This record gives sequence, structure tokens and C-alpha cells, in this order.
Amino acid sequence: MAIEGSLIKADEWIVHQAIIFDWYNGPRHGVCAFKVPRCEFVFDLFAERFNPDGMDDRLLVLRELPDESLQRIISEISCLGEPSSSVWIPVWKFSTENKRRHADEIIDTILDSSIQTNIILWTRNLEEVLGAWKITNLNTSEPVEWFSRLNI
Repeated sequence: MAIEGSLIKADEWIVHQAIIFDWYNGPRHGVCAFKVPRCEFVFDLFAERFNPDGMDDRLLVLRELPDESLQRIISEISCLGEPSSSVWIPVWKFSTENKRRHADEIIDTILDSSIQTNIILWTRNLEEVLGAWKITNLNTSEPVEWFSRLNI
């Protein structure tokens, strides 16, 4: 299978804020807003590769979110603190179960409004984008060695 798509220059992706909902040796699921390009996404891990020299390589697939989605999420979970850096991994401990459930419902509603983009980012920590591609025939359920196919 050939991967049809186009390389997007990695330096055209500058993270403004990321909120990580699932982190295991690197980002697996969350939301992010970019300064460049000015847009917001929900991301999901779909391929990873062990890196013996540091953090593992991650390929994330992006779904576009409406403007101000991150700010709405930050406001909704403000009881957990405020982002202290461009990549924030909040500890998901609420004062009551009802507050946690309410936050989960609001966030799920925001994420459900996302639109598939077929954009893949290569990163280790979301502080830096190492590569980006727009894949024409993206099928994340098909078993493909994505790092080899993307020549990385």
C-alpha cells in the first residue's frame, strides 16, 4: 500500500497550549491549540515507536475543533489548576464525583464536535513537532508500519 499525501513543514506547527488527558511515556490523547497554524485539535495516538535515547516517537492523528475549545476546557477544569507550561497534564481529581462527571460530559461534547482532518503529527512530547503529513488515504485501523511508510 502506498501512502498518498503531502509533507507539511514541521516548523509550520508551533504549539500554544496542549492539555493531555492520557499520557504514558508520551502523549496519547488530548487537545491542543497551535499558534501556527492558528487552529485547535483533539489528537489521538495511533502509532508509537520505542526510542532508546529518550521519549518515544508518537504519531498522532488530528481532528479539528471549533475555536476557543481549549479555553472552554480550561475553564471547565479550572478547579484542577491552571496550565503552567505549554503542555499540561492535569491530575484528574475533583472535589466531588458530580463535578468530575460534569467536566467529563462537557469535554465529551466538545470533542464530539471535532472533524477528521487526515493530518498526522510526529512528536515525542507535543512541545515540538518533528514532522507533519496530510494523508489522502488515512486508515488508522489498517495494520501499517507507519514510521517506515513515512520514512522516519
